[in-house]
Amino acid sequence: MPKDNPAKLKKVSVNLPFGIGGAEWEADPTERRAAWSLYIELVTRISVL
Repeated sequence: MPKDNPAKLKKVSVNLPFGIGGAEWEADPTERRAAWSLYIELVTRISVL
């Protein structure tokens, strides 16, 4: 896939086992930016014992 045209996730669907239920979620641009910022924050952390 070319770097100038990355794949974008539009909709997420989660189903729980045994027929308990499920949910479908579509993120708006603000939520995507917040999720990306959180991802970068967690990935760049250095774990300390």
